[in-house]
Amino acid sequence: MPFDWTPAVVADGALAFARLRPNRILYELDGEPLLFVSSTRRDLSVLCYKTDDDDTFSQYIVSPTNEAIIDNLINGNISLRSAVVQPWLWVADLANSDYGVRATWTLNPNTIPDALLPKLGRSLYNSKSVIIERTTKAANQGSLQCIDPFHPDRGP
Repeated sequence: MPFDWTPAVVADGALAFARLRPNRILYELDGEPLLFVSSTRRDLSVLCYKTDDDDTFSQYIVSPTNEAIIDNLINGNISLRSAVVQPWLWVADLANSDYGVRATWTLNPNTIPDALLPKLGRSLYNSKSVIIERTTKAANQGSLQCIDPFHPDRGP
């Protein structure tokens, strides 16, 4: 089944990434990583923000990042949108089974529909917008299980 949105431009001729496995999960729901840090083949850090999925693939906005951005995001010094929306980024379709990349698009962030981006001003971990609960699995992985305030029907 096609995703709700696919970039209007032709997909990159050569994939920007072969695989984007989570190195550090920053936000998960029901064991599904919705926001994570991964590394490219050249060992550059990227932030992967899930926008859509079907039975086989998930669509992510993939942004270049670094430890300063991640630390500021976790500590609530910058919004989730500020961390995700960088001067250039990719949209990538990843296999749900192994995070293998099916297609990538190199994009200007202005071409991505607002509805797919994080809401303005929302922080990652904020008691006013996200309820944080530690779970055994999450604690073992060093991440947090969150009730998604943007999709309350998906919460535990």
